[in-house]
Order: sequence, then C-alpha cells, then structure tokens
Amino acid sequence: MKNKYFSLLILFLTLFSILSLNAAETAKKKIAVLDFKSPSDILSTPKLVKALKKNASFETLQDTTEGADYLLKGNAQLIDSKKLVLNLQVLDTKTDQPIYAKKLSLTGPRDNLGNLAICEIVIIISEIVNPIKIDSVQGSYAILNRGENSNFHKGMMLQAFIPNIPVLDPITNEVLKDSEHSIAELKITEVLPKSSRAQILRHSTPIQPGTLCRIILELECK
Repeated sequence: MKNKYFSLLILFLTLFSILSLNAAETAKKKIAVLDFKSPSDILSTPKLVKALKKNASFETLQDTTEGADYLLKGNAQLIDSKKLVLNLQVLDTKTDQPIYAKKLSLTGPRDNLGNLAICEIVIIISEIVNPIKIDSVQGSYAILNRGENSNFHKGMMLQAFIPNIPVLDPITNEVLKDSEHSIAELKITEVLPKSSRAQILRHSTPIQPGTLCRIILELECK
C-alpha cells in the first residue's frame, strides 16, 4: 500500500513539474504604459494602450507599474503637420534602467501619423519581448527564429542591427543618440512552421548567428 501511495506521489509531482514548466514557458511579459505625451488628436495614451493590448505576445497595463516587467515611456511632437518625432524609452522595472531608447521620425499625412506611430511602437515592444534573431546564415540567405505563428509574411523587409548603449540627456531624459546600428537588409522569401528564410539584400559587415533583426515599418500598417 505504501508503495502504491509513493508511486502516486511521484506521478503527481512529475505532472506538477511539467505543468509548472509549461506555465513558466508561456508566462507573458507585462508592459506598463504611463501617460504618453503627445497631441491627443494624433496619438492618445488610451489609443496606444488599446493597440498594444491586441498583441497576444505580451500583456499591457495602464497607469500602474505594479507587476510590470517593462515600462514604456515617451512623447511625440508634431512638426510641420506632416512629421511626428517619437522619443521612446523602455525601462526594466527591476533596475529602472533603459533597455531600449531611440528617437524616431515618421512622415506622412497628418491623419495617418498616429497609426504609423502606434504600429512602430507595437513592433518595437513585440521585438523586445520576443527578439527576432538570425539562427544561421546559408550563403546569401539567413534563417530567422520565427515561423508561421508570427506576423511574418513573404516579401516582408527587415534590417539586421547591432544595438548600442543608449545615450540620454541627463536632465530631460531625451534620447541623444540612436540605440542601434543597421548592418544589413533582408527580405522574407519563405515562412516555415518554426523558422523563416530571408534573402540578404545588402550588408556592411559579415552577419553572425544571433544577430538581432527588426521589421522595417510598412506604410500600410494600421
């Protein structure tokens, strides 16, 4: 009888370990968004949060940092009615240090600038939570670590880059220097179940496995 109970206990502990491992693997990172300063008719914080919540790869919190893994801060300034300058920062809430900081300039019709900005921010957050990386290089092609369960599609353009340590203004906290250096441009040619194949269109330095990539903003993104 004791052996029977012992066997059941071992089985229970094994199942619990498997379930705990699966839960840990599927746990979503939480992104907190405080007031994102921007002209309300261009890019409001509620609209940004609503768009971020549509992404299934992370959870979004508004007006609170409790339980958050990352904090999104920033502002947007409209220039000449057709240009929107974004100052973005993503902070690790455990260290309160920026893990991403960049100043971005978006141009286009005024009524679409907000959509472009939101699209860019969602892409950036998604790639911070689940970075796109090059697994291997095969001649003039690169194998990427995302497949059919991602938003990749044939013809999508990406840039491979080397991240830099962000340089911030010590008083205003605005970004003084871009946080990445582009080294290559790639085009998705095939999306497989667990990976994708991309043609290397140009490169300024040899590409190594582990190199980070970013999706190049598409104008039709809404």
